[in-house]
Amino acid sequence: AAALQALFQKSKTYMAAAQDGRATTFTSLSQSLAIIISATHHALCLAAVSESQSATNLQLIKALMALLAHAPYKRLRKGALSSAVSAMKTILRSQEKEKREVSLRTAALACMAFLLDNPLTLAEMQPGSEAGSILENLGELLAIASGDAGDPSPIRVEGWKGIANILKNNVQVLADCWEELGPKLTADLAQAPNPVRIQAAKGVECMVGA
Repeated sequence: AAALQALFQKSKTYMAAAQDGRATTFTSLSQSLAIIISATHHALCLAAVSESQSATNLQLIKALMALLAHAPYKRLRKGALSSAVSAMKTILRSQEKEKREVSLRTAALACMAFLLDNPLTLAEMQPGSEAGSILENLGELLAIASGDAGDPSPIRVEGWKGIANILKNNVQVLADCWEELGPKLTADLAQAPNPVRIQAAKGVECMVGA
């Protein structure tokens, strides 16, 4: 993952030229770059879902996050970002012992929170889609953040980060989710472990700021 992260960082300027376009008899450099980036993204998502070793899976998620941070997704075909959300959700929903490890679940949620901080991701999330709607994702994150899923503090913190990013980028969803969100937010602010309380408070800041 470190090697890939370094590669993506050094290639950031080069990758910026990527542009997904209509298929023609001539494939331009920008189209070739878009194809390479999309294929790499797809491969990392598939590998993260299918990998059974948590240590390897953790590195795959780190590599995916590096690509997400440096590739020009706004110039690529829509659907890649929501497919990454779907991949992280598949990991989080898994009952396999290897995928229940705290470090892996924390990384998957961190990746999901990073994705949800991008308005392009939220624009791809629709009811019935692979990644689910914004409201559906918020509900799943809330179950984790509030401790309903039995997760420890590091995982719950990342859950609240994801919720905060949704609220920051889509204030309209607040009216639809407040009946469920409000009581759990209040409970965590009052009695959750300190790191969770701090992150939940940041969620409130996003609501007020929105």
